[in-house]
Amino acid sequence: MMKKSLLKPWKSTLALAAFCGVLALPNTALACPNDGFSVQDTEQMRHYGGKGKMRRMARHLGLDEAQISEIRAIHQAARDENTELRDTMKTFREEMKTLLAAETFDEEAFAELQEKYQESFQQKGLLRAKTKHAVIQVFTDEQKEKWLAGRQDKA
Repeated sequence: MMKKSLLKPWKSTLALAAFCGVLALPNTALACPNDGFSVQDTEQMRHYGGKGKMRRMARHLGLDEAQISEIRAIHQAARDENTELRDTMKTFREEMKTLLAAETFDEEAFAELQEKYQESFQQKGLLRAKTKHAVIQVFTDEQKEKWLAGRQDKA
């Protein structure tokens, strides 16, 4: 009398399941190409500095309506001043993309590109620092202490 193998009836089922799994892998890899973040969301967050950043700051520091409107005016003035720099930085990023797309990395070309746009980087940094300083000057002494304490926690 021959023994019946217990795997024999399951072999075809296991083979079919493995085959279906292999066929499904490429589709699941394409389902979420950006690790769950859409490009539009990340660009929107970069453009607006994060969703609800002003609201969170106002709630955390207890800002009143006059302070909020003054801070918004400061940010708007900085945005208006930043339009020329924004165009310059866009051309820098385009030139950087072409540099990165090259077959081999050219360190000299990168150094030249950095030097070419160094003044723009400094202007952008200066504008950012001036804006942040102007915003901090709107705070009361207690709000400044609370803001600085929050900055130290992040460092």
